Formats: sequence, C-alpha cells, structure tokens
Amino acid sequence: MRGSTLVEKNKEYVQAARVIGIGPAVILGGTSCSNVMGPVLVIATIHLALAVITEATLSFLGVGVPPTTPSLGTLIRIGNDYLFSGEWWITIFLGIALVVMILAINLLGDRLPMRSTPAALGTVMSLLDIKDMRVEFPSRRGHVVAIANLTLSLRAGRDPRRRRRRAPVNRRSAMR
Repeated sequence: MRGSTLVEKNKEYVQAARVIGIGPAVILGGTSCSNVMGPVLVIATIHLALAVITEATLSFLGVGVPPTTPSLGTLIRIGNDYLFSGEWWITIFLGIALVVMILAINLLGDRLPMRSTPAALGTVMSLLDIKDMRVEFPSRRGHVVAIANLTLSLRAGRDPRRRRRRAPVNRRSAMR
C-alpha cells in the first residue's frame, strides 16, 4: 500500500491539485485513496484466503480451533477416519467445499477492483471539463475577445472511424 500511495503522490493530478490550493486531506480522500483501493482489496482478499487455508490446515492437524468448534479442517480430519470404510464422500465433498471457497475468495479479489472504478459505478468521468472559458488578446485599442463563455466537456467514447456492426436483417420479415 505504501508503494502505491507513493506512486499516486507523484502523479500530475496530485501536483495540479496542490498548485490550485486543494488541501492534503481532500487530495488523499478524494482522489488518491480511490486509486490505491484496487491493490489494497486484492491484497486483503489474498490474505483472507491464506487465513482460511491456514486455519483449515491447523485444524486438520489438531492444533487449530478447539474440537467443539466447527471447522472445515476438523471436519475433513474426522472424515479422514472414515475414508476407507466406504464413507469417502465426507472428506471429498468437504475438501471440494474448501477449494471452492478459496477460489471464490480469490475471484472476488480479482473482480472488486473492476467494480470500484467510476465507470462501473455508473458515473462517467469526463476527460476534460472547461467552463466559461474566455480568451483575450491585447491590441492597441484594448483587449480583443477571441472566445467568450466557452463550455466544453470531453468524455471517453468509441472511435468514430470504426464501423459499427449492424444487426442481421431478417429478409423474410423485410419482404412483407
């Protein structure tokens, strides 16, 4: 997290925010924190998966949680006693449940940063916003206004040079 924060701290938008007078708390809370959250979420879910595996391993070995507390490791160890007596499904299904749970936690960690982007949250951020721009040039008779009250918002979109694929036309319904 420290490395990601240091990288964000030296980016141009943070320096621009400092120049226009935005305080460090607003910069940290508004922009830098949201850009650092992706790697933090991934690391947190990896550590959660490792904690589940560690707990299950220690409980399987008998040194984890107390035997009266339910745990996947304890249940797999108990099922291991019945493995060769025809009740193999106890160990196999609990092992599969443990693997599926770890995979689900890891997939959640992969998808959370994608969900936390502004586009995924439904807000479309503009690439450039200009409001009430005015351009003047000095002349001998005073200032000449070249542009007055220009408002512009540039958003990401598709390339207009790329052709859009059209839906196939049903020829039978078009002839009727």
